[in-house]
Amino acid sequence: MKFVQRFMVLAPGAFLGISLALFPPGEEGTAAASPEGGKGAVSISSIQNDTEPARKTGVLWDETPIREALTALEQQSGQTLWLDRRIDPAFPVSGTFQNASAEQILQEALRPSPFRVSQLTDGLLFTAPENTAILLRTLLAKKRHELRENLPSSDQKKWLTERSVAWDHLTEPKAVLEKLAKTMKFEIRDLSKLPHDLWPERPPMHISGLDAALLILIQFDLTLEFTSEGVKTVPLDPRAILISRTYAASEISEEQLAAVRNIPGTRTMQKGAKILVRGTLEVHESLAGRSVSGASRKAETKERTESQQTASRQAAKRIPNTQNSAHAYGLKPGETVSGTVKGPFIPYVKALCSQYGLTLEADEDALRSAGIDPAKHVEVTADKATLEELFSMMAAEASCDAELDGPTLTIRPKR
Repeated sequence: MKFVQRFMVLAPGAFLGISLALFPPGEEGTAAASPEGGKGAVSISSIQNDTEPARKTGVLWDETPIREALTALEQQSGQTLWLDRRIDPAFPVSGTFQNASAEQILQEALRPSPFRVSQLTDGLLFTAPENTAILLRTLLAKKRHELRENLPSSDQKKWLTERSVAWDHLTEPKAVLEKLAKTMKFEIRDLSKLPHDLWPERPPMHISGLDAALLILIQFDLTLEFTSEGVKTVPLDPRAILISRTYAASEISEEQLAAVRNIPGTRTMQKGAKILVRGTLEVHESLAGRSVSGASRKAETKERTESQQTASRQAAKRIPNTQNSAHAYGLKPGETVSGTVKGPFIPYVKALCSQYGLTLEADEDALRSAGIDPAKHVEVTADKATLEELFSMMAAEASCDAELDGPTLTIRPKR
């Protein structure tokens, strides 16, 4: 089947037509020499030069294999373009584009396909199956927050510092992770979960250890878990990545709700004057009226450190952890709460029920039989939510339903 997309950007600039037949297999790019030499060598070093600004460009693709197309586009645009291992490198892409950014080109060229591109930073775009691409920005944001909550600042810096990362042809992704861990002087436990695979050459790219590790692991449906005990590899649960927030119904139009409901994985529930929304970072940015491209991503990059470092302090002022007393919490039934809840699901719910004199009915054995860990870490952000709304949001994070009937709160696996 031939996919053809035509895309024209009506802005001044010369058209740079290129035929990718000029880039035969094996000559798709250049990799930095590795000090280790030989096949499978991984090179990680400090960044010596500033990252080049992204450039608009033009291409002419006619059923060009996607790996060749991305290799040439990376060289033209000055951005890092990473292709998910689950996409056939021979998958054909077609289209004529001029004076466009790499993101615009890939968005349009991939539109007829089951693949999507996600721009993660100003200089990094990741092309993946749609169900992966829609989760990437949310996953990276949540893991940065998790890292900052569990590791000391000195270790946070190791994970968040950008480095130049490259590897040779036929490199195992496990070797890349092991070299990253060695460079950061940090152990990543359970790397044995990573299956054997051999990857093509990756020219030098500027990327943090955290982003590199997460982008490697997600291609195997794995991710990292940061705890006070360290870092380990765990299976990826897409439901746990999503963010739950409450909004005033009067502030969200029907058009906005209809638009976000079309985004895979999004769930909405209205209770009185409040709407509970569970979805990706893009969903909540859309509801807040923010653009998810361009200036929004630049602001996200600039504010990332400040917002994540203050998140725990703000949450502590607004919502208690499981060790706070009822007196310290200071809420009365009927009042609302704003802030971030994070902690083990059932223990946290028990603490809140004790504070409010509620009876909790939750069969923990039944939850485990349904594959739900009662102590699963949940994290939700509430905006003037009632106690019932807060319980519903927490339950949704754990794939459960919550029903508050008078003084009795019932938690059960989601039907």
